[in-house]
Amino acid sequence: MIKLETTRTRDSSGLPLMEGICLRDEGQAMVAVKVNGKLYCQPATGVASDLDNFVGISVIGYGAPWFDALVEVFTIPETGIVELQNTPMIDTVTTKPAMYVVENVTGGVVFTALTTGDPEAGTSFVLDGKKATFAVDDAGKEIKFQYRYELTVCQAHTLVGDGPLVSFNVNETRRVPLQKEAEVGTSFYDSSVDWTDVMYVKTAADGFLTPAATAAEGLPHVYVMNTPSSDNAYLTIKMDY
Repeated sequence: MIKLETTRTRDSSGLPLMEGICLRDEGQAMVAVKVNGKLYCQPATGVASDLDNFVGISVIGYGAPWFDALVEVFTIPETGIVELQNTPMIDTVTTKPAMYVVENVTGGVVFTALTTGDPEAGTSFVLDGKKATFAVDDAGKEIKFQYRYELTVCQAHTLVGDGPLVSFNVNETRRVPLQKEAEVGTSFYDSSVDWTDVMYVKTAADGFLTPAATAAEGLPHVYVMNTPSSDNAYLTIKMDY
């Protein structure tokens, strides 16, 4: 999903959507592909050629997002139990919760999410749906949760308003508008990593963005402008093509 409040477009373009692909949401990193002499675009897959073939961030028009990003900050109570607003999604690649949990101080300790067993103070917590259980010795610590979650129909309606909750535009016209030279706030980023000091990005599966260690490893002329926070849980990137 694209956050309009943090998006500024200076130049855009468009390409035909690859045959057999339907887009469920906007804000994905798109790459060019050529098949039988025709040029198309499709969501990035995270392969090395994405660096050369990146063509921008997708826009689908009025449609229903299927997930969203969220950052929540809590002070762990004496019980050690924190209730999140939503159930974090499970990453289909790592089979772990798509979340990053850290003590909300400079140089804070990163906590690992467990699905079974007991939490260990200063190291891990147990996630069961929306409930996060920490060791009682962690009581009083301020913790930041960064994660993505699947939207219900009602939640998607709240985000996009009174329109048809279907991704109809690009999947019918088969042409994808692309943010090319712009500042774009997107929910399609790896929510399981720390973005605090990240400047460069590269692609991952399904059109997601993930940190790149150096400019050479990242998408050319694409920079990270913010760290997802409780005020703005979306990742804003600057593209200067």
